[in-house]
Amino acid sequence: MKEEKWSITENLSMTKKNAIYSDWGWEFGMAPRIPGGLSVQDYHVHASAMQSLAPRTWIDDRIIYTYMGLLRSREEEIHTGGIWERKPVYYFMDPYFMVLGKGHVKKIRKASRVGGDILQRAWSKALRSFTGFSSANVGPSVLEADYIFIPCCVGDVHWVLFMFGTRQFEGLIIDSMNDEPDYREDIRVVSWLLSRLLHMIHPVEGRDPTSAEVLALPSMPKQRNSNDCGLYVMKYMDYVTQGYDLAKVTNWSQEEVDTFRYRIARKLQLGKAMGILGIRMRRRHKAS
Repeated sequence: MKEEKWSITENLSMTKKNAIYSDWGWEFGMAPRIPGGLSVQDYHVHASAMQSLAPRTWIDDRIIYTYMGLLRSREEEIHTGGIWERKPVYYFMDPYFMVLGKGHVKKIRKASRVGGDILQRAWSKALRSFTGFSSANVGPSVLEADYIFIPCCVGDVHWVLFMFGTRQFEGLIIDSMNDEPDYREDIRVVSWLLSRLLHMIHPVEGRDPTSAEVLALPSMPKQRNSNDCGLYVMKYMDYVTQGYDLAKVTNWSQEEVDTFRYRIARKLQLGKAMGILGIRMRRRHKAS
């Protein structure tokens, strides 16, 4: 059974769409009305990055980072608002963790052939690096999280979302294009490296860090072209934190996907993600 569609899929008024279109010059050769870009929380988003939100355009990495920041801040508002308990707890991992993680995996595997102090130093470097990613200026640390979101640009050409459950100690790969994703190096960072680092920092009796798996989510909204993968990763995180089961979400039309782009541009301009409705929070709590 498919769930009802969220109000964010409703179209924007033409007045608002035209304003966003003109603000960021969403037509080839058109100069943006806000050439200096935006300051959003701790990020500066250049006008060129905002132009990448135009429909059927490859989305700039900085848009994904900044929108993650808005979602993280929304989680804090839930916590400080005093109405809803923050559960489950979500952690938004910097996507650069995957880049460094692949390097650490190679070094550790190479050092394992020698063993001893060399192997120990390789693990220590990986642990120090992970510690920097596992704490947050805003919100809980990764050790307090029930779920960890890790966006990843595989092969520098396609964005996917990894989601690791710390209680289940297994991960999901959520891919908007491929039904059977086979990104071995990236999957190894989550199933092999992340699981061991989490266990090193916070060992749990009876938990085997070597048994962590990453499985492909079999059903979710899928992109219809080659440009929207970054948009889908952002909306996957948005919908999951709204309490939606992605496997039950009706596939988005291309018009709705284009509307997401306009709405994300607007939310970045406002510096705040759309709030979560009470009915969605109740479903989120129930699902947890």
